[in-house]
Amino acid sequence: MDRLHADTSEAFKGNADGYDKYRTPFPESAREALFTHFGLKRGSTIADIGAGTGHVSVPLAKDNIVYHVDKSADMNRIAKAKYQPSAGDTGALHFVEANASSTGIPDKSVDAIMMTNTAHWLIGDDYADNLAEMHRILKPDGKVIVAHNFINADNLDMMGLNSQLKTLFPSGRARLQDSFAHGVD
Repeated sequence: MDRLHADTSEAFKGNADGYDKYRTPFPESAREALFTHFGLKRGSTIADIGAGTGHVSVPLAKDNIVYHVDKSADMNRIAKAKYQPSAGDTGALHFVEANASSTGIPDKSVDAIMMTNTAHWLIGDDYADNLAEMHRILKPDGKVIVAHNFINADNLDMMGLNSQLKTLFPSGRARLQDSFAHGVD
């Protein structure tokens, strides 16, 4: 793996608390917009790849089945502490401490794969393996959602992500979503 995309389990070792404190979380309105925009229903099964400290996975687990996938033990520790299910919750959160290329999630079992503020970590030597794993766990009619709240889709496309997604998911199930500062297109 190249220097830019170093092993995240080491990159956040001892830094996860600071990341969680200073990382801009996705607002609830953005999560709702994603559901509306991509036609997801409450009660969906979602894999949050590179879920970090749970900014997205924890709130989604209120009424969805969510796999929180992150290989950093420190990031997962913080997310686990945040997850406090309530009696009225209809969802669940499953913590998977694993690499994006080997999640252990059952074949064709998720309605959506979400990568929020994560795609830049998945580009490196194991990029093809990461995409193959996403393809393996996604249901035939599932969606791949790549969203960043600090970078626009043109910048991600310059990294080659959009063309790679189109190659793996030619039916158009995967697409990049621009920053929520500009709304959902």
